[in-house]
Amino acid sequence: MHVLLAKYYDGADRELFDKDLSEKDEVITILHAGVLCGFTTLKWYLFAHEGHEVAILYSGDTITTRWGAAKLARTASNFDTSSATTRVATLAQPPIELS
Repeated sequence: MHVLLAKYYDGADRELFDKDLSEKDEVITILHAGVLCGFTTLKWYLFAHEGHEVAILYSGDTITTRWGAAKLARTASNFDTSSATTRVATLAQPPIELS
């Protein structure tokens, strides 16, 4: 994943990437013909607000190639939250499509 990130971002420090990744809860990877063409890192934040449990899903490092952008959007929109016992809010900036 770091190799893909470093391909498009100058100064993508490996140690910082590994540290940030270790603090995330989940990763979605996008493969095309067995090759990594996108990913996003995810972090859940759980807290109580006005007597309700609230879950926020934060999307951290996100990168996609042209093929991966649409697939990542479809994958993220298919998260099944119907069985959640908490309110779920998703806050994420759309991925930047790279050519």
